[in-house]
Amino acid sequence: MKAERRGKVPLIGKINFQDLMRCALDLSALDVDVYFRLLDGETTVKEISNKLNRNRSTIQRALTNLINKGLATREPKTMKNGGYYFEYKAIPLEQVEKDLRERVKKWYAKLSTILEEHMLNHKNSG
Repeated sequence: MKAERRGKVPLIGKINFQDLMRCALDLSALDVDVYFRLLDGETTVKEISNKLNRNRSTIQRALTNLINKGLATREPKTMKNGGYYFEYKAIPLEQVEKDLRERVKKWYAKLSTILEEHMLNHKNSG
């Protein structure tokens, strides 16, 4: 579907949970894929990049976006031979669902107000 390639979520037709996440949380399709990889247990950039067959810098950008949106956390881990790496964890899916429900309620209330105001203004101008 062309809309998906451009990062847009169709507003009509079939919409799944991932589409709702993309739209409501302003995520890319890759961001959502990475989030679900974290839920599946992959925890490092290397693991996720191997599973999704994407380069590490692309996965790193998606993880940074998820952290900035509060959907993932990052924890440094020490390697045996020195140095460190980061392990990433997704926030629980139940929390995402709760947040999405709240956002949809707010959107509905706002859209209802806008529609009512528009109809009132239209009646008063005609």
